[in-house]
Amino acid sequence: MSIIATFDVGCSYGLGDDSFLPAQRNPDPDIEWVGVNNPFGNGTTRDLDGPGRDLVERWRHLSIQELSRPVTETGWHPGMGVERDEFRARIQELIEKVVVTRCTVTVFSIGTAFLWLETSHDDVDIDLVAGMLNCWEFAAYRPDVALQVLAATKDHLRGAVDPSRQDFAVLTRRAGPVTRRSGERYESTLFRAFTTVVDVAQDSAVEEKRLLSALGVDPDDGIEFEYHGTLFYSWAACVLRPRGQDDPQQELQRLWECIRIAHVFQGALQAFRKIFDEEINSQVERYVDAKVKLRDLDELNRLRTVALAVVTLTNVERVTEADEDRDYFRRFWESAQLERSQQLLQDSVTVLYEVQAAETQEVRARRESSLNAVVVVLAFLTVISVTADAYNFVREEEVLLAPQSVRFHFLIYSVVLLTVLATLVVVRGARVGLARRRSRLRFRRSRSHGRH
Repeated sequence: MSIIATFDVGCSYGLGDDSFLPAQRNPDPDIEWVGVNNPFGNGTTRDLDGPGRDLVERWRHLSIQELSRPVTETGWHPGMGVERDEFRARIQELIEKVVVTRCTVTVFSIGTAFLWLETSHDDVDIDLVAGMLNCWEFAAYRPDVALQVLAATKDHLRGAVDPSRQDFAVLTRRAGPVTRRSGERYESTLFRAFTTVVDVAQDSAVEEKRLLSALGVDPDDGIEFEYHGTLFYSWAACVLRPRGQDDPQQELQRLWECIRIAHVFQGALQAFRKIFDEEINSQVERYVDAKVKLRDLDELNRLRTVALAVVTLTNVERVTEADEDRDYFRRFWESAQLERSQQLLQDSVTVLYEVQAAETQEVRARRESSLNAVVVVLAFLTVISVTADAYNFVREEEVLLAPQSVRFHFLIYSVVLLTVLATLVVVRGARVGLARRRSRLRFRRSRSHGRH
């Protein structure tokens, strides 16, 4: 009985396992049992349970506290033939006795971490499973658990990431989770949601139907993996049944890898959408506060390249060609609306880059205008100098014309000449600037119509 979730570590280190030190990388999965590859690599894993670590017991304690909340979904209903308080007491007993067989976090270089909490017990009442796992899930949203998971993950990354990847981390940095308050309850935004995954024995058909019903999964809509087993899918819960001819854990490895890849894809897209949403907000805030720091055009260009690579790598075609795998990914894609997330990320990248490029062009245009102004001033000074020399020459050589007449007319001609030159320079500069702005406007309108 497991609950899984992905969360963002706050930055990325690359697109593959080269971002991690060789000793910290997870080995390739057994191709005989898995046969699918995550485009983001295998990641690096930290065990969150063990001597000197109180995370699991703290998590268990908070899970029991969740039973005291009236809004906690325990799965109880009046037709069960047992009182609500007694049902809650039985769930509490199960939480206390259940064995945590796995509590790990696997971090991928893209900055997405996969949390997996697995529990087991020899004799479990099916009616208690959903309520018990819900308690573990809602306890994970508490800052006491969420922030400890994040701290342990970052501590592991400090010794696992190649030091040369720090520039990449700075480029892709995004805001971390916040703690929200609702009444007397505090929750962290580290986790968006959890998915329940339950493995069942191959020969427990009756219990399997009860479990599927309790978890809200359609028993007639399973995805058959020819050499591995069956995956019963819903957005909130999945039930895995091994084929039953080999070791059950080996048979289910492929199904688990598909689930992990799908969730990592979702987490990666959410993280990069977050980067560009934050940058767009910063662009708006810049109009209010000139001190707001923005990424420059070079950084945005590099970030755009990484984001488009993420969109490309989150393509199922790169993962598998088997119909059974693609059937699962298709259902997950529809539930998570990942195709829309890919498109929104692409649109955000395009809009932000064009805005920054336009601002850069405006700065360049202002610099050119300043340079033109300098040139005009220098030209005026030159004309004035020439005029003064000519005036002195005429004054010294005047013979046929009256002095005052010559000087006066020459001065008038000089002023007229300077006025004409200044007018020509200013008009030409204004026309060039207007033409550039119209060209950019037509380009943006054509791109907008094309997307619609």
